[in-house]
Amino acid sequence: MFALERHPVPANAADVSLDDYAAGWMTRNRPRTRPRTQHTYAFVLSRYVLPSLGAYALAALHRPDLVTWLEALAARGLSAGTIRLAVSVLSAILSDAVDNGILSQQPATRLTRRYRVRRPSVCTYNAAQRSLFLDAAARTEPELTPCLATLALAGLRVGEVRAVQGGDCDLDRGTVRVERQLHRDGRIAVPKGGCSRTVDLCQPLADILAPRCMATRGWLWPALVTESGYRQIRDVMARVATAAGLTRVPPKSLRHSFASILISDGESPEYVRRQLGHSDIRLTVQTYGDHLPMQRPASYGTRRGEIR
Repeated sequence: MFALERHPVPANAADVSLDDYAAGWMTRNRPRTRPRTQHTYAFVLSRYVLPSLGAYALAALHRPDLVTWLEALAARGLSAGTIRLAVSVLSAILSDAVDNGILSQQPATRLTRRYRVRRPSVCTYNAAQRSLFLDAAARTEPELTPCLATLALAGLRVGEVRAVQGGDCDLDRGTVRVERQLHRDGRIAVPKGGCSRTVDLCQPLADILAPRCMATRGWLWPALVTESGYRQIRDVMARVATAAGLTRVPPKSLRHSFASILISDGESPEYVRRQLGHSDIRLTVQTYGDHLPMQRPASYGTRRGEIR
């Protein structure tokens, strides 16, 4: 719907319009981006960027023009997050133009500093609430309880849980190998981050998964390997939360609960990062740092001036 056709690029680089260059940028990046990301880029460009700036030659785009455009977006009542996304896409295109020698400098650098958006707090269950949730799942949704337990006790992403096969589980070592993920449209892909990982299983979860893992080396939950798999998990979670008397949360919140409980219990952020499959520990700390236990180092001593 929002696909951009590539236009011919003028021989004189100074005459290349943002509209033309954006189309070429989309084409060059298509092999390296997921379809959903491509759709987002195309939507943002067609809705927020190109209508105002598309006719500009790249060399004619100056900082005051971008500030005026930014203020026009804000005047439309767009959220800070939407504005930052629009600037991010534009900035990526202009940086590419700098790399290709068309621009000597990037006019959009730090353009959104006045629209800083704090990372939203994640919605989680604490340890007691997680236990209530899993107990209610065992009573009301026994067929999908192993799937929900894997989300809550291993921290896999929803797409990764849907794609787990019996052959991925090593119950003797207490691990599961995350080799693939299922997108909501049913496509199979490598896990987010581009590489597989080994995740530890706690003993209760290993016991829950054992019957299924020993019964098949194929999909553990065949009914979820469909385009409706995500919706099934979401709907089951809503019913379980109601039965447990808990607030309804989206499926990814079980992963967040897993991580926040580990962090609260004093587990190393690096270990949590590896379990979650984050590529950078900064993401782990930024997302779950509020749950880090804060206590006075023992080396400080108990009396002022005392050093151990």
